[in-house]
Amino acid sequence: TVFAQTEPVKEQAPPQIEVTIDDLMLQEGALLKAVGRRNRYPAKAAGLLGMTLKRNRAMLKGLKVNITREKVDLSGVTENHSEGVENCFKKVNSDLKSCKDLVVENTSKMSRLVESYKILRNAEEACLDDIESKKRTIQPV
Repeated sequence: TVFAQTEPVKEQAPPQIEVTIDDLMLQEGALLKAVGRRNRYPAKAAGLLGMTLKRNRAMLKGLKVNITREKVDLSGVTENHSEGVENCFKKVNSDLKSCKDLVVENTSKMSRLVESYKILRNAEEACLDDIESKKRTIQPV
């Protein structure tokens, strides 16, 4: 037979779609643009993000990507508050407190240095003005 197939028809795999970096950059730019306007137009931005999510899920289903939502079993995890962990937290807390104290101290020193600089600059300007006025009085005009 000319048009009939003698072998059973095998299901063809979907064609491979190549996604370029430019495509991903454009999609990311569109998402960032939508998220950036979220403060001004929250309802519209939420709708756009919802549509994007639906389209992405439909695209992934079309590409036959298996998306699984696995639940993590945390029943075997126990909170083990050992003394070592508590000591580490205490040490970090004390280090953080000493760093905060140093920041306050350094800020105070900086403001005193700025004030000292201003005083010295004003004194220098006053001295220069005094020297120039003495030069004018000494030199005959």
